[in-house]
Amino acid sequence: MRFFHRLFSNRHGQTAAEFALILPCLVMLTIGTINLCAMLYTYTSLHYAVEDSARCASVRPGTCSNSTTVNTYALTRYSGVTTDQNFVVSLKPCGYEVIGTATYAFSTGLVNLPVSMTAKACRAQAVN
Repeated sequence: MRFFHRLFSNRHGQTAAEFALILPCLVMLTIGTINLCAMLYTYTSLHYAVEDSARCASVRPGTCSNSTTVNTYALTRYSGVTTDQNFVVSLKPCGYEVIGTATYAFSTGLVNLPVSMTAKACRAQAVN
């Protein structure tokens, strides 16, 4: 009887066993949070690049004179973590419209999910 009492009252490995059970969830939560922050940064950078390039097309025709120069300008303004961004410039009734797309690979440690992001800005032409 005394043997069983000593066997079941020994708690020397309990903390290590509980930590081993919680560690995978904690690591996935940490990696997911870091990826979520990087994804939000990428979206914000994409939105900024689209708005600034639409403004450049409408206000500075010398710098952003055609769709190629506006696209190049947008690529210089974009600082996100993806490498597959694309910017399309067109002239619409609202003015110069710039649409930017990027795909972010969201990773949780177990699953990689592609997240498509799109930002659009339209800026009227400046009146001289």
